[in-house]
Amino acid sequence: MKKIIPAFIAILLLVAGGAYYIFGLSSTAPKNEVENTKEPEVVKSLPRMYNLRVDPGGNEFALEFLIPEGWEVEYNESSRILNLFTVEDGGTSHARSQIVLSYFDASQFLTLSSVVIHEVVDLTVGKESYAARRYDIEKKTGVTAFQGQPTWRNERHIAIDFRDTDGRTRYYSIAKNPQLDEETFQRVLDSVRIVH
Repeated sequence: MKKIIPAFIAILLLVAGGAYYIFGLSSTAPKNEVENTKEPEVVKSLPRMYNLRVDPGGNEFALEFLIPEGWEVEYNESSRILNLFTVEDGGTSHARSQIVLSYFDASQFLTLSSVVIHEVVDLTVGKESYAARRYDIEKKTGVTAFQGQPTWRNERHIAIDFRDTDGRTRYYSIAKNPQLDEETFQRVLDSVRIVH
């Protein structure tokens, strides 16, 4: 009889412990339940290169360029622009716009008659030192705002046009939000490569 009592007590303890765990009486939740109660982490997008085979607008923009950390890119088909914008700030992607890329096909560098040109500088940009022109421009007063583009495009800002060959070719233009720091803009410019 003395041997039966300890065995009986052991069985009772096992049953009680199992019930305690199964019916949620334990103060220790299973590991996966604890993990599910954590606040979701905000995932910042890492710096990456624009990939014309995957990213929007790749059929129009035969380019590779850096998309900085915390930024994303969208293609506006009606205005034929790529808009690089910050992911986290509030408002629309146009309100968060930092850089706008556009293009035109021509035989020489061209300027719009709708803008005042404050300064023009010849330079080279990109991984392969493309011939380029840097324009300090501002939309003329009374001229209709650029359609489908961020509002800063109607203010005084910097735009750089570049191409890889002489003669009739595709020219790309990369415009900078006046609020964007020069260092970030330069990193994007330095990363540009025209894909053939």
